[in-house]
Amino acid sequence: MIFIDRNSVTNPLSDGTALAMKVGLENRRAAEFFSSPSRQRRFDFTVYRQFKPALMALFSNKCAYCESPFMSSDGDIEQYRPKSSVVEAPDHPGYWWLANDWNNLLIACHFCNRTGSQVGADGIREMIGKGNRFPILGSRAMSPADDLDGELPLLLDPTRDRPETHLVYSESGYVSSETERGNITISLLGLNRPALVQQRAETLRRYRDLFQTAEKLLTTEGPFESDIAYRMRDDAQQMASYQAPYAAIVRQFMQADLRRLTSAHGQSSSEVVPVLSSLQTFQSVSSTATPARQKRAEKTSRDFRQRMADYSLSTEDGIRRYKSQRRVIEKISIRNIRALSEINVNLVAMESAPGGWLMLLGENGTGKSTALQAVSLVLAGSANVVGLIKSGTLELRDLVRSGARSGHVEIKLSGFDKPHRLTVFRNRLEFFAPSGEKTIITRSGTVEGTSWIPQTVFVAYGATRLLPRDNALTNDPDEYARIDNLFDPFVPLIDAQQWLSKLPANYFDRAVRVLRDLLAIKEEDTFFKRAGKIAVRTSGGSSIPVSRLSDGYQTVFAATLDILEMLYRIWPNLEDAEGIVLIDEIDAHLHPAWQMQIVGRLRRALPGVQFIATTHQPLCLRGIRAGEVAVMRRLGDGQIEVVSDLPSPEDFLVEQLLTSEFFGLNSTVDPKTEEDFDRYYMFLAMEERSEEQERELSALTISLHDRRQLGTTRRESLYLAAIDKIIAEQKTRPYQPHQMVQELAVREISEIFDNLVDELDNEAGGDRV
Repeated sequence: MIFIDRNSVTNPLSDGTALAMKVGLENRRAAEFFSSPSRQRRFDFTVYRQFKPALMALFSNKCAYCESPFMSSDGDIEQYRPKSSVVEAPDHPGYWWLANDWNNLLIACHFCNRTGSQVGADGIREMIGKGNRFPILGSRAMSPADDLDGELPLLLDPTRDRPETHLVYSESGYVSSETERGNITISLLGLNRPALVQQRAETLRRYRDLFQTAEKLLTTEGPFESDIAYRMRDDAQQMASYQAPYAAIVRQFMQADLRRLTSAHGQSSSEVVPVLSSLQTFQSVSSTATPARQKRAEKTSRDFRQRMADYSLSTEDGIRRYKSQRRVIEKISIRNIRALSEINVNLVAMESAPGGWLMLLGENGTGKSTALQAVSLVLAGSANVVGLIKSGTLELRDLVRSGARSGHVEIKLSGFDKPHRLTVFRNRLEFFAPSGEKTIITRSGTVEGTSWIPQTVFVAYGATRLLPRDNALTNDPDEYARIDNLFDPFVPLIDAQQWLSKLPANYFDRAVRVLRDLLAIKEEDTFFKRAGKIAVRTSGGSSIPVSRLSDGYQTVFAATLDILEMLYRIWPNLEDAEGIVLIDEIDAHLHPAWQMQIVGRLRRALPGVQFIATTHQPLCLRGIRAGEVAVMRRLGDGQIEVVSDLPSPEDFLVEQLLTSEFFGLNSTVDPKTEEDFDRYYMFLAMEERSEEQERELSALTISLHDRRQLGTTRRESLYLAAIDKIIAEQKTRPYQPHQMVQELAVREISEIFDNLVDELDNEAGGDRV
C-alpha cells in the first residue's frame, strides 16, 4: 500500500456534471429511505458504479490496498466507510450519506474488499476481506450531521494516511507492523495471503537484480556499461513509481540500497552520483526499515494475532475480538468415534467461497450424523455437553468406537494457531482449548476445571425439526450455542412467531429482510404483527397469517428464525451476522421445489454464515459450488473415507448427479437393477470366487445382458466388461480421482480394441488363404 494523492485526478462531481445530478437525486432518495421508521427492504445504491473509470485512473488500475494490478476491468468500487452497515456498531445504519462521496471511494480487488478465506504466509488460515468492517477509536458518526473528524479509523486509508510509516516488508514479501492500525489493516485485508506475498517477493527480486547489476556496471566507469546501467536504473525507478504494482516494497528496499550506495561510494564516482540524485525522489514517500525495526514489527504482529485469538464471548472485549475477523471451520479430524475409525475433512483445500458451504453425501450408515455430532461436542461448550449427559441423551461410552480405548475430535477454526480438541473416554471426556486450558466432564456430568465457552455462534439441527408444541422459548444451556435438536429429535424449534412478534421494530425489520430473501416474498408485500402472531399483507390489501402458509413455507420460516434468534445474541445487524450452522438432512420436510432452492436462498439471506449439512437428495446440490461437497463412502474393509476431490455439481443434470461419484447409483431405472448391479460388481471385484459365486455371477451377467445393461453388440459388451471390472475394483478401494480412473479405462479399452483388430485381421487373413 502506498499513499495516493486524490487531487491527482479531477473529481468526477465537479462543475455540475450529469453524474453530480444523479448523485444528488440518489442521495435524496437515500435520505428519505433511511429516515423512515420501518425498513423491511434494502436500499439499492447504483450511481457510485459510475465512478469506476476515475477510480481506475486514480489508482493506476491496481488495488488501492494491496497494489495488485487488475488484468481487465476487474475491481470492486470500495466504500472506505461502508454504506449499508457497520460490523463494529450494530445499530449503525451504515455511512449511507457517503456512498457516492468521491473522498470515500477507492478501488479494491475482490480479496481485499469481499469477505473470504485465505491461508496466510505463515500457514495459518484466516478469514479476510473488509466487507462491512470499519473499526475506529473515538466517537462514531451516525448521520450526515455528525463530524467525521471525531473518528480515528483503525483501517489505513491510502489517500489520507502514510502507509509506509505503518507497514514493514521483509525480503520474503511478508508484511508486519509496529502499530495497532497497521496490524488491523494487515489482518482485515489479508495482506499476507500467499499469492500476494509471492508477488511482492518476486517484484523485489526483479528490482534488486536490476539495481545491483546497474551498480556493478556503473563502478566500471565504461561508456558502454554506463549506458546499459542508466537504462537499468530507469527500469528500477519505474518499479518504485506510483503506477507500478507492489511499489511499497520496492521503495522500502530502495532506501536501504541508497544508504548502502552512499556509504560505499559517496561522491567518489562521477557515474554513481547521478544515480543517487535521481533516486532521491522516493526518499520522501518511503520509510526506512532497519533490521531492528523489522524485528520489532514482526514481534508486534505475532503478539497481535495471538491476542485476537484469546477471547471469550462472555465479555464485551471478547465479542470485539471475535468480530475482528471471521471464525469458520477449516479442518475436521475424527478418530474412533462410533463407526468412524478415522476421517479428515480439509475445508482449507476445498472451500471456494466465503464462509461457504460443505455438503456431506453418503449412504446410510457411513457416519454423516456422527460427524456432525462430533463437531458439535467440540464447539458447543461444556454447558451444552453437560445438559446432554444429565438429560440422558448422551452416553459417553456409546461415543467410543468398539475396541478402542478412546475417541478423538479436533476442529481447527480460522484465527487460531491450534485446534480445539476433545478426547472421549468411556467414563469422561477431556476438552483442550487452543490456549492449552483443559476441562474434564465425567459421565455423570460433573465439570472439573474451567468450563469452556463457545468461541463462535453455533447451532445444530437433526433430521427431525419439529415445530414448537407450546409457546415457550427454549432455555439454552449456553448463551451462544444450541445443539440439543441434533441429538434429540423430539426437541422442538423455538416458537418462531412468538419470538418474532416480541422483537423491537428495528430488529423485526432486519429479520424480515432475511425472511424476504429466503422466502422470495414479493417486494410490495410486508410482514406485520397481530395479536402475538405474524402475517403477510399483500399488495392487494389482503392479510395472510404465517400459520396458513404452506407446510414448506412454515418449515423454512421456523427453522430460519430459530437460527436468527441465536445470531441476534451477538449480531444485532443480521446483514453482518456470522456463525456456524449444522443441519442433518437439510432436505427433510421440503418439497422438491424447495430442495432445489434452499441452499441458494440461505446463501443469499445469510452470506456470512458457514453451513455444514447432509443430504440424500441431488436437488439440494443446486446452489452448491465446486469445492463444497464431500462424499463419505465405505470401503471393502468397512473403513469410511471422505472424498472431496470432486467435480462441480453445477455441471451435472439431476439424473447425472445420481449416477455420478456424488451419489454412486449404477442405474436410475429400477431398484432391482440397482441391486443386481451391486452384487455383480461385488463378485467382479473378488480375486477368487467359489463355484456358487461363479454361478451367481454368470446368472447376473445373463440377466443384465437380457435387460440390455451390458451392451447389445460384441463391441459394446467388450467395452462395458472392461469398464465394469474397473468400477467394481474402485468400489472396494480407496478413492481415486475421476481423471485417473478415466485414464485406466482408456488403457483397458485401447488394449481390447487392439486385440479385436488383431482378431479381425486374422479372420480376414484366413479367408484370403
